[in-house]
Amino acid sequence: MAADDTRPGDLDGARRRHKYMQFSPEINAGHLLQVLVLALGGVGLYGTVQAERAAYRLELDQVKRDAASEAVRTKETLVDLKTEMRKVQESLIELNLNLVRMNAQQGGKEHGR
Repeated sequence: MAADDTRPGDLDGARRRHKYMQFSPEINAGHLLQVLVLALGGVGLYGTVQAERAAYRLELDQVKRDAASEAVRTKETLVDLKTEMRKVQESLIELNLNLVRMNAQQGGKEHGR
């Protein structure tokens, strides 16, 4: 088989049918603009995420401070309640003692009659 007998392949025809997908090694202003927009979008997104993160940190710190102050108030309230309970118990003990004395006096008066 001689070299003249070979016919070219159908590569050119196949290329014409798939024209929508071409590779061009040229870089034009559209490519540069697209890269710039993507880069700026990434930087903007990163900045937004960092700002939200900082806001959440501030909120978390505020919640922690509120919880700490609430814990202190709760502890103080518990101490006050315990003090009040002791006073009530002391009052009950005094009332019981007074009742016992009154009953003893009543019993002594009844026996004396």
